[in-house]
Amino acid sequence: MRAAPRPSPCLPTRLFLTGSGAGTNGATISTWAWSQTSGPNTAGITTAGSAGTGVTGLVQGAYVFTLTVTDNHSLTATSSVTIIVNPANTAPIANAGSIQTITLPTNSATLTGTGTGTNGATISTYAWTQTSGPNTAGITTPGSAGTDVTGLIQGTYVFTLTVTDNHGLSAASGVTVIVNPVPNAAPIANAGNDTTVEMPLASLSLDGSKSYDPDGTIASYSWNKISGPGAITILYSNTAKPTVVGFKAGVYIFELTIFDNKGAVATDQGNDKRQYLVRYTAHCRCRQGYQHCLTVYRLYIDRHRFHGS
Repeated sequence: MRAAPRPSPCLPTRLFLTGSGAGTNGATISTWAWSQTSGPNTAGITTAGSAGTGVTGLVQGAYVFTLTVTDNHSLTATSSVTIIVNPANTAPIANAGSIQTITLPTNSATLTGTGTGTNGATISTYAWTQTSGPNTAGITTPGSAGTDVTGLIQGTYVFTLTVTDNHGLSAASGVTVIVNPVPNAAPIANAGNDTTVEMPLASLSLDGSKSYDPDGTIASYSWNKISGPGAITILYSNTAKPTVVGFKAGVYIFELTIFDNKGAVATDQGNDKRQYLVRYTAHCRCRQGYQHCLTVYRLYIDRHRFHGS
């Protein structure tokens, strides 16, 4: 007699066992009896009294089923068959890596993905694709676990890694790449050249017109008096070239603050400013042949530049 071997199945499954029996010396088989000898659980035997039967409710592991045949002389024989139930084929695990952030002018990134087979499976193929983004990036080696992506511009990209195992099952994972714009450069404030003037002085023009922004435009100007005697008036203080009136003898410091079109500001100790140091001096000298003194005032303007970052 023989209990025919069966190929190893994978979950979920049921099997049909096909046995055979033959009498000897003219005897004939009277009965068939299937039983389970061992296994990780108790399986169902559909038709235990037949030469062939189904077995159900199998779980992962190894089973042994035994067929006993009895002939018309009440003589018996047995034969066993082993069934190994493998775990179910499950999809692999894909990992496209962690979110990345870069800042222009850097316009490429390296993607490092992984793929892991389950239940003994192995990864057969890798495939990188771009899912979204502000333009179509270049993918250097789309068939590898890791690849560079190039030609990136400002915006957010999503790239997807798909892995396929040797059973044809696949899984996908996405990674986000954020590309920030080029950092805004601070403007450069320039409060003008040194100046010498003589009294009487009706007004003085300050000049910040040489201020500039290396990657944009100047959005606003603001002139202020930091120190100096008396109350002066700055006319058109929000322009590059304001006019100052109301001077008295003494030392004046004026501050220029500029902002660019992106809100950046040149700073000195936290403020974007250009300082004028104004020395306002007076002395008296007597001209020959005259009985009175002529007072001469000189205004010295020294420019101090502070560049922000």
